[in-house]
Amino acid sequence: MGCCDPKAPRLISIRVGDGQVGLRGLDIIVEAVRGLDLQKEEEIKQELLSRVKLFNYIPDSVNGKYAEALWEYYNGQG
Repeated sequence: MGCCDPKAPRLISIRVGDGQVGLRGLDIIVEAVRGLDLQKEEEIKQELLSRVKLFNYIPDSVNGKYAEALWEYYNGQG
């Protein structure tokens, strides 16, 4: 038996500002937000950020950088 739960959210690395960070559950979050069929960029950014914060610690002082990075990742997926 393996050490890790295969159902656990995956860790995905994205560029935030000048660095790389690993975010847990990002693939699941992007799929869920796409299903909401939101139209406005700002709404999508805020939804992504709020959901990512459920699984990952993100200091409030870098919310803008993370929102922008999440938006770029979201747009780069299928």
